[in-house]
Amino acid sequence: MPGSVIATIPWHLLHHIMFNKFLADGRLVFISTLLLALSTISAAVVLPTVLEAATRKQCLNNDWPAEKHAAHLDFCKTYGYATTTKYGPGF
Repeated sequence: MPGSVIATIPWHLLHHIMFNKFLADGRLVFISTLLLALSTISAAVVLPTVLEAATRKQCLNNDWPAEKHAAHLDFCKTYGYATTTKYGPGF
């Protein structure tokens, strides 16, 4: 549109950038999509498992600052994590 205030990339340049031979290869698109899907699934499975283990370990060792002991202990009891009477990771 002549006189447009908004600058846009001409269609042929955009088409060349988005649909060149490299991106149009079906095998590459399939492998890239499969890799993205598997990475997303593994992150969705591994991250909660790692966080759960870290939380369980922290509650069991009472590994938190002394001034926040009551809040952390309440969290552990609320969510069913085992706690001990020892305080800190060095004890």
